[in-house]
Amino acid sequence: MKNTTTLLLGIFCFIGLIAVAGCGGGGSGGSSAAATVDVTGNWDWSDSTGNSGSASLTQSGNSISGTLSGGSGSASVSGSVSGNSIRMTLTFPDGTAIVIASVDGNLMTGTAVDSRFPEEGTVVFIATR
Repeated sequence: MKNTTTLLLGIFCFIGLIAVAGCGGGGSGGSSAAATVDVTGNWDWSDSTGNSGSASLTQSGNSISGTLSGGSGSASVSGSVSGNSIRMTLTFPDGTAIVIASVDGNLMTGTAVDSRFPEEGTVVFIATR
């Protein structure tokens, strides 16, 4: 079981690295690629620390807003979409988390760094709609 968990975490980390690499800027002016996905909807998520919960997201153009709840608390969500890559800030009452992910249909995979739990480092997550 531990080897399976290690393998899955390795795969998710690799996917997260691809998502991070895909979010890099490619020129001057700060323009971003048009969104090729729509993240609007209700998402169920789980992460590599064992937390799980749900998020309700709305997308308007390249902007994302919404709410998230789960084992780590409730947060407001704001962010942006570029192509199929997203970057979100989760604002909790006692800190923030930065999420970078990629979306493929009803599957979202990525990483998060939560200022409230620095000992956790980068956390890998998966979400389905």
